[in-house]
Amino acid sequence: MAFADPRKFGSCHFGNSLEEYFDALAPDGWMETRTLQQRNLIEAKLANQRLGIKALLLDQKRAVSGVGNWIADEVLYQCEIHPDQTHLTQEQAVTVIQTLHSILETAVECLAQDIPYPQTWLFGYRWTKKRAGKDCQGRNLTFLTSGGRTSAIVASVQKLRKSQGKGKTGAKAEAANNKKNRNDPKRTDNARATRSTVKEEDDEEDSSTNQVQDGDAAASKQRRRSVQVKKEQTSTTVKRQKQQSSTTTRSVAPVTPDVMPSAPAKRKSKRRGMRGTKQQRQ
Repeated sequence: MAFADPRKFGSCHFGNSLEEYFDALAPDGWMETRTLQQRNLIEAKLANQRLGIKALLLDQKRAVSGVGNWIADEVLYQCEIHPDQTHLTQEQAVTVIQTLHSILETAVECLAQDIPYPQTWLFGYRWTKKRAGKDCQGRNLTFLTSGGRTSAIVASVQKLRKSQGKGKTGAKAEAANNKKNRNDPKRTDNARATRSTVKEEDDEEDSSTNQVQDGDAAASKQRRRSVQVKKEQTSTTVKRQKQQSSTTTRSVAPVTPDVMPSAPAKRKSKRRGMRGTKQQRQ
């Protein structure tokens, strides 16, 4: 027995029966999506989930099994859903399951007849080694990582809708609860009492805050006054020092420079030196 798995996506187990391992898997994407009841069970596991739709499809134990990377991309391409889209609506989940069953049905027939897949599929255009390409309609292909796998999408139609999800559901639920509370008199009275209590607490908090703010304003005003007084004292001290330095410079007598020898004396001494040198030469 040999088990070859270069990409390490599979596993090998030994046991007494296959049921104990196959029972842990989710329903098969082809064999167990034929009836409406089977599809409803899977749709409930795909709709309104926080995990991205591609990660859900690739998880063999969560919603559906037998879905690989390129099949998941093909399903989402034909449904025009982004791989990272979360919180699918019920309608979107129904479309995903129906498209999945159709793709697997067609793929099995093509393999049995040894014919290529339809040219309208993404399958024939995605194997570009992550280089830019186009689908059958000439739309640009984009590659990204989703669910830990490389995903090929057409970004122009497979847009990620971040607003879709739990936020809208929560808003609707809150609106429904508010409507119920309005119709119930007991809940209305309790809500009014709670609002009045909260309002009183807010008023008390506002008054205490105003008192604190008044105290802070007085303290800051006093600080500004003290700073201003210090500045005035410093300026007067500087003026006095300048006045004292100016009076001391006036009282000091000017220094007379040393008397330098006059120019004629220098010329005479030079002439004498020249005469001496002539006499020596003679």
